[in-house]
Amino acid sequence: MKRISVAIFVLCGMALISACSGGGGGGSSDAPTNFSVSTSAGSNGSINPSSRTVESNGTTTFEITPNTGHTIDSVTGCNGTLADDGLFTTGPITGTCTVTASFRRPFISGTISPAGATAVDSSVNDPNDNFAANDSAASAQEILNPVTVGGYVNQPEEGPEGRSFESGNQFDVFRVNLIESQFIVLFITSPNTTDDLDLFLVDSNQQLVADSVDPVSRIEFVSVPDGASGQYFVVVEAFSGSSNYLLLVGEPFANVASTMRSSDPFIPGEAIVKLKDKAISKNRSLANLATASGWKSSGIREPAPRNMLFDLDDLRQAAPDEWTVRKARQAGTQHDNMLDRLGVTYAAFDRKLDTLYMIKALQSDPTVAEAAPNYIHTFEQVTPNDPRYPLQWHYPQISLPNAWALSTGNDTIVAVVDSGVLLDHPDLQGQLVPGYDFVNNQPGGNDPGQQPPPVGGSSFHGTHVAGTIAAATNNQLQVAGTAFDARVMPLRVCSVFCSSFATEQAVRYAAGLPNDSGTVPAQPAHVINLSLGRGGPPLSSEQALYDEVRAANIAVVAAAGNDNTSNEFFPAAYNGVIAVSAVDIQRRKAPYSNFGPWIDVAAPGGDLTRDLNADGHPDGVLSTLGDDRSTELQFTTKFLQGTSMAAPHVAGVLALMRAANPGLTTDDITTLLVNGDMTDDLGQPGRDDTFGHGLINANKAVTAAIEAEGDSVDLEPLLTASPARLNFGATRELLNVTLSNAGGGTITVEQPSEDSGGWLEVALTPTDGTLIAELTVERELLAEGPHMATVTFPSTANTVDVRVFIYVADVLDHGVGLQYVLLLDADTFEEVRTTVGRPREDSKFDFKIDDVEPGTYLLLSGSDADNNIFVCELGESCGLYRSIGDPVLIEVDGDDIENLDFVSGYDFSLGSSSTSLPLDKRGVRRDSTKKLKMSP
Repeated sequence: MKRISVAIFVLCGMALISACSGGGGGGSSDAPTNFSVSTSAGSNGSINPSSRTVESNGTTTFEITPNTGHTIDSVTGCNGTLADDGLFTTGPITGTCTVTASFRRPFISGTISPAGATAVDSSVNDPNDNFAANDSAASAQEILNPVTVGGYVNQPEEGPEGRSFESGNQFDVFRVNLIESQFIVLFITSPNTTDDLDLFLVDSNQQLVADSVDPVSRIEFVSVPDGASGQYFVVVEAFSGSSNYLLLVGEPFANVASTMRSSDPFIPGEAIVKLKDKAISKNRSLANLATASGWKSSGIREPAPRNMLFDLDDLRQAAPDEWTVRKARQAGTQHDNMLDRLGVTYAAFDRKLDTLYMIKALQSDPTVAEAAPNYIHTFEQVTPNDPRYPLQWHYPQISLPNAWALSTGNDTIVAVVDSGVLLDHPDLQGQLVPGYDFVNNQPGGNDPGQQPPPVGGSSFHGTHVAGTIAAATNNQLQVAGTAFDARVMPLRVCSVFCSSFATEQAVRYAAGLPNDSGTVPAQPAHVINLSLGRGGPPLSSEQALYDEVRAANIAVVAAAGNDNTSNEFFPAAYNGVIAVSAVDIQRRKAPYSNFGPWIDVAAPGGDLTRDLNADGHPDGVLSTLGDDRSTELQFTTKFLQGTSMAAPHVAGVLALMRAANPGLTTDDITTLLVNGDMTDDLGQPGRDDTFGHGLINANKAVTAAIEAEGDSVDLEPLLTASPARLNFGATRELLNVTLSNAGGGTITVEQPSEDSGGWLEVALTPTDGTLIAELTVERELLAEGPHMATVTFPSTANTVDVRVFIYVADVLDHGVGLQYVLLLDADTFEEVRTTVGRPREDSKFDFKIDDVEPGTYLLLSGSDADNNIFVCELGESCGLYRSIGDPVLIEVDGDDIENLDFVSGYDFSLGSSSTSLPLDKRGVRRDSTKKLKMSP
């Protein structure tokens, strides 16, 4: 009985006090109060349950569920809190209350950073962008050195409507401190020669120093005289029409262009003119002059369709009754008016500059086939060769020039499994073997472009890869290739994005294995390059394919991916595939490059956010490309970044090795790589997860291939430095140079010297097989402006000089102009949403696009300097998430997506101008061919 009574007592004490306490049934009324909690949800989601009854001071939980394609906007009421899993827990309930939830479409957001060493003209035509006049010496815009400036100029009532349409913006004047022998290059982006810009260099005393006034060339350039470092004014003039432009201040360039300049050797007052057939009836003024003494043509009475000498003084004295005469006389004084307005003294240039301006007028005459100065010939001759090769810093970084003495890739084939290749690109002529298009299932492998007109802007990714591998070299065209006597087999598997199945078929085709094309190449490839890939799990069937290809003695090289993660990326992570990570110009891990235990080797991939070698270009990898943003396809070159750019360096080096030793097997290559015979060790000693077995070294690799055959290579020691130039810019304090032996034998590097006068310090640190020269600067010892020094590294083999640049100043404005951010449908490339970036003090732009429906998108940003309601034209900045060379799909399914950060920069694809991507700045959808006027 005692046990039972205790149990009843405990039970009552826990839950039944009111029923058990006291005697009988007449106790006090202390029952708890219950309150109703109701809910209110918008139409795009639900709250479950719809209501609850809760005891006083109790809490309860509701499940907040958005409809498909929506996310939770806010949940309020009842003093509750919302957890990440969508559960809303109320506070203690003390009365009736309501939980209210609202829902919305998700947003995407991120930050756009300007590419390295960039600036924007402060007086562009876009009325939404910031404005500051820069049309005189007094209002000159200060810029850094080196730098790339995007700008716009126009004559009154020329070009698109906008800020400067009516009054014109004829001059942009920039103030910059320059160093002797530096170049200033003007890229005119309009393809129409009627849109003519000129370039002038004026010293601090406002004396004209140099000019470039070619009426036809799309490139103008001037250079700083020897021994004349100091402050200058750079003037860009709209001689006629309107145009965006890129102004590049940087190191001396090899073979920039041939333009008309008053410094050229020619006879003032004379022109060599060729008339078109039957031109006399169309232009009586020139016909009359042609039969007069002004034509010094051995008494010929009728001008024939051949060159004749023209005396411009006769033109000045002729009656101004015809268009050509009037136009030429106006042109002869136009430069006077321009220079007078700017307060520039130009007496020493007057006669020759006047001649050039009058020739410009003659060239615009429809009856004139050609007009040029009467140049003075000398006996010296310079033959240009691969004019943009000096900008390919990534080749010396891997000791490629030294390897060319041993092998250039003869009789090897590299398959490029990619977006196809522009088969007609002039720098790839003679460099291709027949390929196949696995997108359209037809022979060829040509890249037709990814986007239908009028959008354009295809990546031509495979063309860039192919150029790095085997662009024609020593052909006086654009760039050089790694293995320029090898041949590329173009295999197209990508349109906008790439199919795994098509990739598999292309790999099988390249290896001569059965595939869905029903054909195989006449000669299988020696190397296969895959600058593509995916995340996710490995597939045994794909691993088996690469095992089979390796067994066929074909090397496979693949990009490691650009997600800055250690997650495996396929096919690079498969056994037997050489996975390539990317380094920047300092031989450091590129910020985007993947890493991990599956990385085999590193190669140059570049970094477009920097210009550490002071050449005025972002430090990307330069190679062949196409530009289809206008109605006519242009064959160009361009800087891109990514492991996609790193992989073809390795593929090209393997081609050099196979050419030097045709008996080299894939097992031999693996052995040489693992033993360090093909690389310079980077990072932790030996293999590491960032660089694999190290940075590919073409000279070591080819030498090792030759020696593997039993031959010996007797190479002289050769000290090299990478990079050969360093740019500290306006903020950097420390940069490195890597010294290495690109030849044979051993080298002892002696104590380096420098001529800075004390603001530069150099310290050497030995590493495995190389020396790292650590350079530091003391800015407080320097006056404002640019400074240059040379560091000399003597050795027992040879001496190497490295030029060092630094700019001392308060941080100047830089950037790439106001950024318009476009969300594009990934299938149709139609503009879905547009917003304007919010400028920050650090020249970056934050953006946020609200109310995004479920779908797959591309994210692009760009400026609109000429205000024609199209972004990403040449001369305007452009960026694509994650990068132009590595576009990434954005999958929106209901959740907000943040931190979509990418870079916007200037496009150096020369020779084209285009209507790239339409933009409605008022946020209204419209036909992409319609030109809208800007709102005030």
